[in-house]
Amino acid sequence: MPNLINNSAELKANFGALSLSFTWVNISSFVEDVERDIIAEAIGFDALEYFITNSSSLTGVRKQALILLQRSVSYLTIHRWSHTALYQFEDKALYVAKSTGGAVISDKKLKDLRVFCEEQGFIFLDKAIDLMERNLVEFPDYADSGTRQDLLQGFIKTAADFSKYRNIRSSRITFLSVYADMLEVQDQQLPNYMTPAYYAVYKEKYLDGELSLDEQKLLPLIKKAVAMLTVAEACKHLPVKVTGDGLFINRYNNSIDYEMADPAAAAQVQFLQDDHQDRGERALNKLKEFITDNPLFFPGYVAPTASNIQLNDECSGIVMF
Repeated sequence: MPNLINNSAELKANFGALSLSFTWVNISSFVEDVERDIIAEAIGFDALEYFITNSSSLTGVRKQALILLQRSVSYLTIHRWSHTALYQFEDKALYVAKSTGGAVISDKKLKDLRVFCEEQGFIFLDKAIDLMERNLVEFPDYADSGTRQDLLQGFIKTAADFSKYRNIRSSRITFLSVYADMLEVQDQQLPNYMTPAYYAVYKEKYLDGELSLDEQKLLPLIKKAVAMLTVAEACKHLPVKVTGDGLFINRYNNSIDYEMADPAAAAQVQFLQDDHQDRGERALNKLKEFITDNPLFFPGYVAPTASNIQLNDECSGIVMF
């Protein structure tokens, strides 16, 4: 069965460090695994099959998407293959392979390679998804995929979009790690500031692509609030790592990574949590203020009154003792 990457030459075209003498049979199964487990899960099996079947005839944005997907497969394949590349299995023992062309890579360099390949693979995948999102009419199989329908439940659909409001360096790994938190944040927090009734109306119109131009003006505030509060929530239970490039979910903690930097200290995590909670709530207050100052822009919004305000609600301003 053909794949997005079908031979060593195609793999080398996307991953230049690959030796010309590399044997395809040693890595072909990893290509199949990546396409089945990662690419198909991200864009849908029908969309993957479309790209494979029509790879030689695609043009324009479809060709661009194919190239990005091939890059993604190549880097993620090398990442998976690297976990067994150093080993030689025999009947009675497991050996570390010896190189005839140079020194075997050190543990530290191997870890760096794995991190780089996985990050790059998901970055290319997210770029492909972003391209297809902006040109849905060109990608009907992707547009109708069950995977996409699941992600549509969020106001933020991609790692690249999330990074516009809180830098995660467009890391799809981090985005998927916090996605459940994000859905919980938006459905629990936004109704308190938009009113439950109008939030239901707004979300339905958003999912159906029917927001007016005025209603679309709320999206930046919604996304900023959701991104900030999602990070605050994730800090409570995920191993957060902070670098100069952004915030990430720390996944590299196995025995080979003994030299890796420690996850963020407890005090730093608490500061991050408090800071993002505060920034998220400020964005929510701006959202509420914008809606209440312009009620005519938002059909279905009914301003809270004394008769419909829930007592002791943190956003109502009325507390009974």
